[in-house]
Amino acid sequence: MAGPRGSKKRAVIIILHSHLPLIRHPEIKDPVEETWFFEAVIESYIPLIMVFERLIDKGISFKLVLSLSPTLLEMLDDEYLRQRLNEYVERLSALLDLELKRTKGTPYEKIVRFYTARLGDIKDFLRFRTVTGVIGDLAQRGYLELITTAATHAYLPLFAHYPEVLWLQIKTGIDIFKDRIHADKLWRGGFWLPECGYSDGLFAYLKKAHIKWTVLEGHAIALGEPSPPEGIFRPVITPEGIIVLARDADTCKFVWSRDAGYPGNPWYRDFYRDVCYDLKDSEWKTFRPDGIRHHTGLKYFRITGKKEKKPYIREKAMMVLKEDAQDFVKRLSQRTIEAEDVTEEPVIVLAFDTELFGHWWFEGPEWLERVIELMGRHPKIRLAFIDDVINGKALRTIKPLPSSWGEGGFSDTWVCPESSGYLRAIYRAIEIVRTNREILNDREVLRELLLSQSSDFLFMLKRDDMARTYGSSRLKTHLERFYHLTYNSAIVRQ
Repeated sequence: MAGPRGSKKRAVIIILHSHLPLIRHPEIKDPVEETWFFEAVIESYIPLIMVFERLIDKGISFKLVLSLSPTLLEMLDDEYLRQRLNEYVERLSALLDLELKRTKGTPYEKIVRFYTARLGDIKDFLRFRTVTGVIGDLAQRGYLELITTAATHAYLPLFAHYPEVLWLQIKTGIDIFKDRIHADKLWRGGFWLPECGYSDGLFAYLKKAHIKWTVLEGHAIALGEPSPPEGIFRPVITPEGIIVLARDADTCKFVWSRDAGYPGNPWYRDFYRDVCYDLKDSEWKTFRPDGIRHHTGLKYFRITGKKEKKPYIREKAMMVLKEDAQDFVKRLSQRTIEAEDVTEEPVIVLAFDTELFGHWWFEGPEWLERVIELMGRHPKIRLAFIDDVINGKALRTIKPLPSSWGEGGFSDTWVCPESSGYLRAIYRAIEIVRTNREILNDREVLRELLLSQSSDFLFMLKRDDMARTYGSSRLKTHLERFYHLTYNSAIVRQ
């Protein structure tokens, strides 16, 4: 049992993991998949930056950990994708002009005007600033701690028997991160394990790469050897010397779960009913001449019945999110009190995909803004970085349990019948590299090998038809290119 509760504020660490697989198709005219990147920038990354800047303008101090994947950083800095993003925003702006006429005098006119003003702010941002530039500035000013992940977000436990793959993914990821974000002075040694995937032996490679800390799902620590009496409420250290934070899944569910959490509130915007399903063919083709339907981010309904949808009322949603933010901070405070029963200085770790805020949960950025405001005034809880909660204190040594986040918590999403054939082809490609190590000098071959290992494409194999088709196509493309390049290399060497 911990001692008497003191007056010191209890620490909360919020980690936002920002990642998309590399999506870049200049060989295709207007590829649908590139809109996934555009939506993330328009709906999540820029709105969150605006949240951070509003908080600073209000004089509210905060600390958040932001993970940026190498593939996302490459896309954010890619001139082709920047141009395509600006073109997409202009097309979206033209669509909104037409929607203002179509919805005039209807219950949807007000939300269309909101979208128009919001897109104007996005256009101004893109005209004068870059996402990576602003994020780097916020980190330099002490509001964000930046970390990164594996090069192509590979699910690393799949490659536990291939040391060269683990090292390539980890080291290449850090190198790209430092180059893109100019992070030599900003990086404090944090590393996001893709999908929180951990297996025995992995931390030796993190140590070799000078990584100091990472995050695992709570059950990886609670069921570790030995099981810590502090549960998931204190950082631990592994035998290899890596500090591990345990994600509090029970608290996180209130933020991400549509069924058990806030995003399912019927006053919030419905994600699935996009205007693309409501426009006539002639109207849609003014935005997309080839007629292919996909989400635009223009959604006019709130979460109501599947058959009958009611109009989205922005003002009401903003009132509800204030209530939900207050409820969450109250729950968070209570969680820290419960944690104090097992440790004197508890740490609550909350980790989410960044794209949850704004893209999947439209009101998420403003909800987070309100939560940070409330925490800034709270007498008992505070936002912290990992250095704030270590303070030179001795940490309990724990060997974590091999695990992941996601369905089942033990790799079920990536080790499944749907992925088995592709994994065999990936492993065969690795064996080719093992027996022909000079291939490692070929950057193009290496790139295809790393891209084939992306956790995202394997993840897509268990999703809807569109995702499954795209994931399968990308896996086949990268593997075919790898085999073609290595075959030609073999001919040249002969």
